[in-house]
Amino acid sequence: RTDGEAPERGWSDANGVASSTKEMGPGSRRNTLDDHFGDRNWAKIAKFGETFVQKCEEAIEGREEYINAFIEFDAALPEESTKAWTQLCQAWEADPRKPNPFQRPKSTISDANIRLQLAQEDAEAIAKGSHQLIHDDVSPSMLIYQGLEFEGIQQHLARDISDLGPHSTSLQNAKILERSNSLRRKFEAWIDIQHLYFPFIAILRGRADQQGGGKPLSVQNIELHLPSSLVGKQVFPMDILRTEWRLRLTHTEESLNDLRGLLLMQSMMQKSKDQHMHGQRQQTRSRGILNGVEERIRAAAAKYRRIREALSQLASPLQERSWETLFLPLDLADAVSLTSMEDTNKKEVRKNLGTNKSEGRKKLSWIWKVQGMDLSEDERTNIALRIEWCRARARAHWWQEECVLLNKEMR
Repeated sequence: RTDGEAPERGWSDANGVASSTKEMGPGSRRNTLDDHFGDRNWAKIAKFGETFVQKCEEAIEGREEYINAFIEFDAALPEESTKAWTQLCQAWEADPRKPNPFQRPKSTISDANIRLQLAQEDAEAIAKGSHQLIHDDVSPSMLIYQGLEFEGIQQHLARDISDLGPHSTSLQNAKILERSNSLRRKFEAWIDIQHLYFPFIAILRGRADQQGGGKPLSVQNIELHLPSSLVGKQVFPMDILRTEWRLRLTHTEESLNDLRGLLLMQSMMQKSKDQHMHGQRQQTRSRGILNGVEERIRAAAAKYRRIREALSQLASPLQERSWETLFLPLDLADAVSLTSMEDTNKKEVRKNLGTNKSEGRKKLSWIWKVQGMDLSEDERTNIALRIEWCRARARAHWWQEECVLLNKEMR
């Protein structure tokens, strides 16, 4: 295993020399540093025997542990599946241009694809004369798409405002205010178009202004009155409801992808912190970075819950039911990384994440089984198992290779 920190250790030891060499001339400084680096190299060579013994013990122990873990995992899976996965791994190792067995297949449903489909449908409807545009530049589908974008921008702005705190600088406040002013102008232009397509929304806003005493709302609190928020209160055409449904469905899958990526990032950063960060200064800085990732995880989870709530409102008039078995309610215990990444020994971290379970009771969270609306539940589970199996196989191979390389280095 590559010891990427080895070159840094020499520089770390030399940091203490800075106070002694800062008053020296260039020549004396170079000579002093050469002496310290030479001593470091000599000590490293003198400890080769001890270092290799330590590395060999670790490699042999790791090889036995991870090979046994892979054998047990492999024996619990169907033989025809593991044979097929082995062929995929070997083909990819021989030619990286082949499909990567460690990656999840990209969903055929994306925000750009749905937007293109909606634009094509609008063009066909206009060509047939069955769809008349009230606004020359913005179609009903584009109006809904822009509304969903504004909804995300509102949430982002609200989080940034809450993060300012009482000790924020004038520059920070100015930037937030500039963003709010720019967003308000865009909102006003969008709301004017929305009132053209749905005049009853103008009446709703007028009533809300009267009840609020005519005071302007903060831009992050302006009600967008998207169809999903008015289901059961106002009547929208079915094609408008279907448009928001399709866009929301895509955003649900994208939000889960973002959440999974952030959870993997958090797990890897936590492991790196536990293994390499020492001392109060490094621990504090790494803790600050991890807090930022945790905040992004909470924001991604809140986005998923908000979109799922909108889907539940749209599902009733559209008579959609299949989505509920795919996009489940997201609880605190569900927002966890893969079982292979949950190796932290810190009980308080596991408790906060809702993963304070023994090894025998760990299981794969449902968020890792969601691979797209175009796949069945068995296919999604099979993909998650394939990736876990490939990672277990790679870990076993890594420790075997470590033993081989150490043997060559000691010759």
